[in-house]
Amino acid sequence: MQQSYFPLHSKLATAVALCLIGTAAHAQLATYSFTGAAGSEATFAPNSQPANATFSSMSRGAGITGSAGANTFAATDWSTAALDATDYFEFSVQPAIGFRLRLDSLVLDERRSGTGIRDWAIRSSLDNFATNLIAVNVPDDTDTRANRKLTLPTSFATLTAPVTFRIYGYNAEAAAGSWRVDNVRTYGLVSTTLSTASATKNAAVSIYPNPTADVVSIRINGKATNAPVSVSDLTGRKVLSGTAAADGTFSLRSLPAGSYVVSVQDGAASATYKVVKH
Repeated sequence: MQQSYFPLHSKLATAVALCLIGTAAHAQLATYSFTGAAGSEATFAPNSQPANATFSSMSRGAGITGSAGANTFAATDWSTAALDATDYFEFSVQPAIGFRLRLDSLVLDERRSGTGIRDWAIRSSLDNFATNLIAVNVPDDTDTRANRKLTLPTSFATLTAPVTFRIYGYNAEAAAGSWRVDNVRTYGLVSTTLSTASATKNAAVSIYPNPTADVVSIRINGKATNAPVSVSDLTGRKVLSGTAAADGTFSLRSLPAGSYVVSVQDGAASATYKVVKH
């Protein structure tokens, strides 16, 4: 997708753009506003993390050099010709164990110096950064272009593994020319992949009672098992592990009330359950 655009010159146009952004996505998952940044930091963290997913810090590819740009993330040494695979800004997002991501859109502000880039593009790790999700030609000025939006295709609708986005700049008028991004936002939804009972098909694995007040019993093909057990909270953080007793029981007594992801592995038999502790 190739785009050309010019700066918005009216409050009405800006309001319409913001309205469209707000209605196109289910929720704003993360924002990189770079507040307080010098522009040249090696990495910069997002403002906050969403529940049940983790965004990386923003970073740069090896081909560019951090540069000054207050309250933005900036760089020089952009390719003066075609897109260079090492010239990019980068961030990643990973869902927690037992959750999936639906990524709807990316939105950003950007600005070039007088000799900065004339084109930028976004690619992702889903195809090993082979194709552009969007490609944009920018005018020969130093205006800030706000709310540049990429609507993501359906391939980003059910992600259970990490995905990385790279924002490439190229066709700079000079290597010393700079380009900066600001207010990078990701919109979408995080949802659970686990039901209360979701055993694998290769074995009749059961965990009960669920909900439980203290102890769960683990059965494989109806028989008690002293299988290894791992328990994580809904952010994916492991909070308990051990082995079930000979009678198949496993204690959750040490955990506070809440929802947990309980994984059982016994040879070829395995299962993952969402268990509620009262």
